Amino acid sequence: MPSARIPEKTGNGSGWRQRAACRDMDAETFFPVGNTGYALIQAAEAKQVCGSCSVVAACLDWALTMGETGIWGGKTEEERKSLKRSLQRRARAETAVV
Repeated sequence: MPSARIPEKTGNGSGWRQRAACRDMDAETFFPVGNTGYALIQAAEAKQVCGSCSVVAACLDWALTMGETGIWGGKTEEERKSLKRSLQRRARAETAVV
């Protein structure tokens, strides 16, 4: 049985996936189950791949916009939620100043 891969989606500005460092990797690495034990090792491995990826910013933007699960753009789902809240607070503060 072949291992799962990160799917290649077309449209919606996702052409960056063709250049992603994870393109031919086992998708399981990027979708750890839980946040302890082996899942932490998987997350660290995924983040290491993301650290060498030329399209990490586009990947992160995609995940923030689409609400993806797993490791995207070098961040876990919880890290992205925190980042999104920070960005929203900053945007509100900038709007309030104007």
